[in-house]
Amino acid sequence: MNPKLKWVVTSVLVVVILGVAGLAQGAGTAEGGLVSARLQAVLEASVAHPESDYPGTLLYASSPEDIIWTGAAGVADIETGTPMGPNDRFRAGSIMKPFIAAVVLQLVEEGQLSLDDTLGALLPVSITAKFSHSDGITLRMLLNHTSGIPDFLTGPVYAEIVANPTKIWTDEEWLDIAASQEPYFAPGQGWHYSNTNYILIGMVIEQVTGRTWRSEVHERVIARLSLGNTILPEPGDLAIPGQYSHGYSSMDGVLVDVTAVDPSMAGAAGGSALVTTASDLARFLDALLAGKLFQSPTTLHEMLTFVEATHDSGLPYYYGLGVAKLVLEGGVAMVGHAGGTAGFYSAVYHLPAMDTTIVAMVNVEDPWGLYLQTLIPALEVLADTSSGGTKEIVSSTVSEQNVQFENGEIRLAGTLVLPDGPGPHPAMVIVHGSGAADRHNWEEHTKHFPSLGVALLKFDKRGVGESAGNWLTASMPTLADDVLAGVKYLQQRSDINPKQVGVWGGSQGWTVGSLAAARSQGTVAFAIIISGAPEGQWEQEKYRVRMTLRQDKATKNTYDRVETLQTAMEKYLRTGEGETELRQLAETPHYKEVLDYVVKGGVLPPADHPIITWWRLNMDYQPLTIVPDIRCPVLSIWGEKDFLVDSYQAATMAASAFKKSEHPDYTWKIFRDADHGLYLRKEPGPGWAKDGSQFAPGFIELMTEWLLDRVTVQQAG
Repeated sequence: MNPKLKWVVTSVLVVVILGVAGLAQGAGTAEGGLVSARLQAVLEASVAHPESDYPGTLLYASSPEDIIWTGAAGVADIETGTPMGPNDRFRAGSIMKPFIAAVVLQLVEEGQLSLDDTLGALLPVSITAKFSHSDGITLRMLLNHTSGIPDFLTGPVYAEIVANPTKIWTDEEWLDIAASQEPYFAPGQGWHYSNTNYILIGMVIEQVTGRTWRSEVHERVIARLSLGNTILPEPGDLAIPGQYSHGYSSMDGVLVDVTAVDPSMAGAAGGSALVTTASDLARFLDALLAGKLFQSPTTLHEMLTFVEATHDSGLPYYYGLGVAKLVLEGGVAMVGHAGGTAGFYSAVYHLPAMDTTIVAMVNVEDPWGLYLQTLIPALEVLADTSSGGTKEIVSSTVSEQNVQFENGEIRLAGTLVLPDGPGPHPAMVIVHGSGAADRHNWEEHTKHFPSLGVALLKFDKRGVGESAGNWLTASMPTLADDVLAGVKYLQQRSDINPKQVGVWGGSQGWTVGSLAAARSQGTVAFAIIISGAPEGQWEQEKYRVRMTLRQDKATKNTYDRVETLQTAMEKYLRTGEGETELRQLAETPHYKEVLDYVVKGGVLPPADHPIITWWRLNMDYQPLTIVPDIRCPVLSIWGEKDFLVDSYQAATMAASAFKKSEHPDYTWKIFRDADHGLYLRKEPGPGWAKDGSQFAPGFIELMTEWLLDRVTVQQAG
């Protein structure tokens, strides 16, 4: 965070915040349908405000139980004029600190660290000797900024960062800059925000675990919460993948693009090291404050044990272990963190009094603009619409609710997206593809359905996100039963038409979705399934390998070696025999150099690895055997340029099976120049295009027309 800009907000912010605090507890509701327009107007006014110099802003607001609103205004890229999108990635600066703190507290729970460990005991003397009283500085003091160690991010350093954005900094450089200054105070005798504390904490994590702090944060937080849009780029990696906002710095009244500041800038303290989205930040903070990252409630209590801190506005301000608390009038608190870095300023807070989590970002490091022009006016709108516990916040006539349902003893969690109006609405359950897919799987493909009047239930696959269980030990029928549990949940709701609940699935979801329809005994009303492999999982895997070899223009010798490995692997998976021979073969240099074609990463998993269990459960499952039991209308779609499925063979096999079973309503189509995700693609290639690419012309239209011919939607109002 730029010290010159840190908490610039003064008495003007105080007045506005106090007004919001009063509204949060007051009466007065606005009609739900107006909320979206009012929030969007806030964002448009924020960008247009004469005192704001940022080109774009975005906002995300959610209630833990029900609703999400997200929007954006302005541009993400001045040069191209690309509009800011609500799902754009951005660099989140010091919001990294609660991620780091969560890892430290997990290590404390595991007994690898203690909050009372001293710096002198945790790090080598070559580091601790830089700072006086290091033997009196505890890990707790580093986390809550009571160590007295000076901040390395001074005005001259910030100027050097902007002037030389691609410079790769080392932790030692940061520590030397900090050590050249006098301590703020003796350890534990005051409070002062210092990024240096978290550089040292990152070094402690690495010292204790033997792994980089990035690896630990990714494994323990990002992957655990399925934050699919959050990454920690390594030093030297300046790119931001996918759709993202550029960041700008105002120099002599001119906005200069400083997006490509090296991720080494501020390291574990934040800076450019955390790339994320607003929705991921909200999900992270909600999970953190719910204690979902810790084994014991005591750990969360430690994190939320605050010390008195200083704040320029004069409001009561406190800092815990990586999280901050700003207390408003009447005891209303905002708990979370803000993050400023070259080109961006963002904040994520939870307000218990409003039962709301809110994220805001502007693409210039401008805390004044973010708080006064975006976040605070948005809170005023939300507070004005909340009365008597009302939680509905509507965006473009769509509302969302976080829901739970069960398949036996397995609790599954997801999001229900509802169209406007009381219903009853037709609905569909979204069926995952392969792997650890969460509720956001296939989001781009299905997000238009609620605007048509069709509700969506999208959930975390068992063992992913907030769902219990383990997908690696689940058979296809088990996964289909998870889907049917979602169908049953929808059919029990008064706002859903129980006779018009269907499924939508892609890739492996083609198999699971069709199986759910077959096992439903007529309760699934329709099925839209794309990019399936009717020949089964193992045959699909063999096709993928062949296509990869063809893409690489492999020699016949390479083909032969890969085929030998695959045959040995198939025997081992299918019978459990031949493991020794397979492993000996894989270690032979002649075969080891091509093993990556058969096993991603080029390393055979151990015999007790869950992925071995998954293959044995599912490799021989034949999807077409259940076709005679499917009586609902089915739309099946493939892309001609699919790299993972032989689309023509798949379509022919499926059409033959449905015809043989005399199915009354089966429709299928292959789109030219479309890949596995039905994105536009001229030539087959590894994987498939990602969200934000262009779909094959006619794909969305076909699904829309087909579905609306078979369900009845309720007109809003």
